[in-house]
Amino acid sequence: MGLRNSCVALTFHAVAPWAAAPSPLVEPAAARYAVGCERFAGALEAVRAESCCTAAEYVQKSSGDWRVLTFDDGLVTDYDIVLPMLLCRAVRATFFVTAECIGRPGYTSAAQLKEMAAAGMEIASHGLTHRYLVTMPRRDAIREIRHSKERIQEMVGVEVGSFAPVGGHFHRWMLAEAAEAGYRAFATMIPGRSRQATGLTVLRRNHVQSHHDAAYVSRLLRGHPGQLLLNRVRYSLLKLPKDLLGLGNYDALKDIIVGTVRNGSAGPVISRG
Repeated sequence: MGLRNSCVALTFHAVAPWAAAPSPLVEPAAARYAVGCERFAGALEAVRAESCCTAAEYVQKSSGDWRVLTFDDGLVTDYDIVLPMLLCRAVRATFFVTAECIGRPGYTSAAQLKEMAAAGMEIASHGLTHRYLVTMPRRDAIREIRHSKERIQEMVGVEVGSFAPVGGHFHRWMLAEAAEAGYRAFATMIPGRSRQATGLTVLRRNHVQSHHDAAYVSRLLRGHPGQLLLNRVRYSLLKLPKDLLGLGNYDALKDIIVGTVRNGSAGPVISRG
């Protein structure tokens, strides 16, 4: 199978001085997914800058096998830690920020986002309020899609061309709404390899979490077919209990299990992507 107009996208949440540990630079909700600086630096060493692009750039490519690094939530660590590391490697990336969180403690400010955009990074939308779109009324979900784009464009002064729903959860009709709102890329959490499409490109993303080792990240960056397939199978298996329990109940159960395993108690560390 040819790789014309394809990409492998990786998703990070927080990059911290050390992974999955308390830090003033990482909000507690992101601790479960925090990747340590050393691990992230190793990932960047495996990236060829000339093969990297932003989501917005990818949808305009005519050919090639690309790597797209994305970061969700708009945490202040994106500016303090991630941006300098990317610039040192001449790597561009896409940052999905939540509009109403801009400027809040622990999150990037409008001035920081403007600086990131000026440095070649893509500033994209992660919605208005960081809530699951699939659990709210349709009119509210449309508002999250449309108004977040307008708000970020107004605050940062850049064109917002990519959207990522919280947790990657979406209904098919949301793709049409995103396209009508002017987005060119719609980033999910369905893993695998993405292929460019006419109009709106649906971006598959492969999640990098604190427990993933350097070998896993290296396989993703190489576009290893077996790893991408394994990620897709795991995603499909996890989707079943989410559908049966509902996202709220699934998250509550996951928080208890993860909190018990990692902390020796039922005190959860909550994250919603």
